[in-house]
Amino acid sequence: MAGVTFEDKLKELEKLVAEIEQGNDGLNKSIEKYAQAQELVKELTEMLKGVKESLNLEPEEESEELEEEEE
Repeated sequence: MAGVTFEDKLKELEKLVAEIEQGNDGLNKSIEKYAQAQELVKELTEMLKGVKESLNLEPEEESEELEEEEE
């Protein structure tokens, strides 16, 4: 799934949830879709975690940068 964006994964998750909520599939198919949805949630969470980590500076680095700006 190279090149798949966060938004693409989110749309797929929303689609799976809607299909599960409709209840038109049998139990086995619904369980399969639920497992796919869980995997997408995991992937989305990891993507968000990665972005958060890249945006956050270490507290020590942040305070050093602030001190440099003040000078």
